[in-house]
Amino acid sequence: MVKLANPLYTEWILEAIQKIKKQKQRPSEERICHAVSTSHGLDKKTVSEQLELSVQDGSVLKVTNKGLASYKDPDNPGRFSSVKPGTFPKSAKGSRGSCNDLRNVDWNKLLRRAIEGLEEPNGSSLKNIEKYLRSQSDLTSTTNNPAFQQRLRLGAKRAVNNGRLLKDGPQYRVNYGSLDGKGAPQYPSAFPSSLPPVSLLPHEKDQPRADPIPICSFCLGTKESNREKKPEELLSCADCGSSGHPSCLKFCPELTTNVKALRWQCIECKTCSACRVQGRNADNMLFCDSCDRGFHMECCDPPLSRMPKDTEIKINIKQESADVNVIGNKDVVTEEDLDVFKQAQELSWEKIECESGVEDCGRYPSVIEFGKYEIQTWYSSPYPQEYARLPKLYLCEFCLKYMKSKNILLRHSKKCGWFHPPANEIYRRKDLSVFEVDGNMSKIYCQNLCLLAKLFLDHKTLYYDVEPFLFYVLTKNDEKGCHLVGYFSKEKLCQQKYNVSCIMIMPQHQRQGFGRFLIDFSYLLSRREGQAGSPEKPLSDLGRLSYLAYWKSVILEYLYHHHERHISIKAISRATGMCPHDIATTLQHLHMIDKRDGRFVIIRREKLILSHMEKLKTCSRANELDPDSLRWTPILISNAAVSEEEREAEKEAERLMEQASCWEKEEQEILSTRANSRQSPAKVQSKNKYLHSPESRPVTGERGQLLELSKES
Repeated sequence: MVKLANPLYTEWILEAIQKIKKQKQRPSEERICHAVSTSHGLDKKTVSEQLELSVQDGSVLKVTNKGLASYKDPDNPGRFSSVKPGTFPKSAKGSRGSCNDLRNVDWNKLLRRAIEGLEEPNGSSLKNIEKYLRSQSDLTSTTNNPAFQQRLRLGAKRAVNNGRLLKDGPQYRVNYGSLDGKGAPQYPSAFPSSLPPVSLLPHEKDQPRADPIPICSFCLGTKESNREKKPEELLSCADCGSSGHPSCLKFCPELTTNVKALRWQCIECKTCSACRVQGRNADNMLFCDSCDRGFHMECCDPPLSRMPKDTEIKINIKQESADVNVIGNKDVVTEEDLDVFKQAQELSWEKIECESGVEDCGRYPSVIEFGKYEIQTWYSSPYPQEYARLPKLYLCEFCLKYMKSKNILLRHSKKCGWFHPPANEIYRRKDLSVFEVDGNMSKIYCQNLCLLAKLFLDHKTLYYDVEPFLFYVLTKNDEKGCHLVGYFSKEKLCQQKYNVSCIMIMPQHQRQGFGRFLIDFSYLLSRREGQAGSPEKPLSDLGRLSYLAYWKSVILEYLYHHHERHISIKAISRATGMCPHDIATTLQHLHMIDKRDGRFVIIRREKLILSHMEKLKTCSRANELDPDSLRWTPILISNAAVSEEEREAEKEAERLMEQASCWEKEEQEILSTRANSRQSPAKVQSKNKYLHSPESRPVTGERGQLLELSKES
């Protein structure tokens, strides 16, 4: 059996040839192997083998000049150095121009057109295909080219290698994707475009599903009305419940059918279906066009180092096996080995001046000394190996440098000149300050801060790549300096408009209102930027509880202070800085959304609002944020790039405001006519109260959907 070149590798080789030629260099074998290896992470030996196979099947041209071999693309060969002068009837000058004329010819379409036009049951020979194409009047300029015959042969070879044509001896047939390649060919009007069938993976069968949110996260419509005001079913995430119309997600009908049969995840909750890890290398994840599953680039076969463009990748899903031989199995380790290990561990502890009585709890380090506090860690952190295995780690509370022993920390404290984070102070009130630290300017400090945060966060994955982030560090000040309380990080340029990437409060300062302070501070920055913000998803368990409590309190306080006739989600978003999707989710958790008469109705629960305000009056919040104490201007210009959805929402909101003003004018006219009809003032006043009663207030949603606001006793 003849071994053929991999079409994917051939495409990479042709890309490398074009790249080398743009650099004004000769595309030799060494340069091609180096370019493919650097771009896609393949072994140079594999690239060399695939290059020879591509030359054999005609996908790549090999030209030898003065003992040096060069490689060219048959569709863009440039100057033919190995062709003899007598090969073409025209001169060399004309042949060069003729090659350029055939660069934009789609040979696959021409071959298919000829084979379907001949309608030969056993296939068509290359000679008959050439005759048929030369007989077509619209192809005269192409067929009269001297290089037409040679290029047609190369196109046929490449079509066979790519699977577009089937070759049986000298006969060529179109491959329509049927199971039996030797059957009689058919001539349908269009290529079959069905996607392959999909099924649940073993680890997806028993996992629970979250309750779906009946509102589209993109257009805020329902299954009765999408962006085009047409009924369309919603697709819901199995992890967080977020929903979206297939048209908003840009899913084709076949992909929508496959997704409904699977445990679908939204872009925020997407996990790799091969390694089942969430949050790791999220930027290097590929998505399947058949099932919308995600796969890391390193889980592909072969592993990829760069994101490919318009190529088909084979995914190798590695299943867990119980037959793996693990080096260092417990059955192999003897008691003598354990005794020797414990003795060596005790000697190492004595040398680094650590107590040997600390139990092995599986966390490294298990204890840290931070300022005047000794803190038990919650999770392990990827400190360097010589520090990570220490039972106790010593940290400077100002520069966050980590050390092995108490003596080293004392010597460091005498010469450390830091008393606050290395950044500008943008907020100060009483003894609290917030510093804006640039990850690009203070890289070491931000890396140490991330390593410290990993000791108390389970889902944190960012440690060293801190340049694209800003860190807002909250400190508590005294005569000794600014002591770290907590921080949150934020991307400098985020297309999803996330205002928080990671947030952490030190354990000794928790349950004191500092978490709400930082969340409120992040939304204050979003309001100053003039855009709605939302935390990066998926949220951790503690983060979900903290943010849900904050969202509930903000919405209840907004409804308490605003008794307008028309309340919109857009207005709440502008006043609070929260994104509309988070507002809709919070209203659902508060049981303030109901479906009546085929429409969604917002229920104004006065008891819940009043009870929240009474609790707030009796137990005032500690460490309340003061917006007037902020000294900060946003880097980006607000509303610099407005999406089409936001423009539609703005137009819809303006239309609803005009409609509301018309309603008010009509009410005023009604009242004036009733006053002219000699009614008593008491009756007019009673009717006016009825008109403005909170029992029935219409509320407009963000997309102009008219809702009803009823009062719950």
